[in-house]
Amino acid sequence: MKSRISYGNGVYIQVFYVTLSSASVYRNTDGLNWSAINIASTCPTDVAYENGFFLADEYNTAYYYVSGDGGLSWSKRSMTKSISRFAHEDRTANERNEHFGSG
Repeated sequence: MKSRISYGNGVYIQVFYVTLSSASVYRNTDGLNWSAINIASTCPTDVAYENGFFLADEYNTAYYYVSGDGGLSWSKRSMTKSISRFAHEDRTANERNEHFGSG
């Protein structure tokens, strides 16, 4: 069993999965009582909170889910290859600068 949890703006969101094909997502606002929620993902394996939004990653796909209302509703989004390529290029440039110096 694996679990990921994130907190933001008074809300906890937890992703809990036993296998990578079956997952449950829960929401909590008081630290005691958890409610099951559906984010329409086959299997979210991670969750994060950033700048007022929860993000849930869908395992082994190019999709993720976003919630701006504390996990009550979720929208499916697609990652593009260009985002991955630029992230890789940034990481490669940073690694090169760390190893050889930036100038």
